[in-house]
Amino acid sequence: MSSDQASIWYSHQFFSRVFTLSVASKEERIKSFANMLLLSCAVMESIAIQKKSQTFQSAGGAKKGENAKQQKV
Repeated sequence: MSSDQASIWYSHQFFSRVFTLSVASKEERIKSFANMLLLSCAVMESIAIQKKSQTFQSAGGAKKGENAKQQKV
């Protein structure tokens, strides 16, 4: 999932949960808020991993010598 797709999906999830909160009980609101926090952490972590991967690939990845050293260890 690209970061744009993740952002759109997250926004949709967030607003649908906010709407749900307006008619939910106090316990359901607390659970939903906790789930929104976990969801936002997961999306942010996914985007960060994707950006690291893109940075690594744009830098040319590991050099052949580095790969050989890693395989020996």
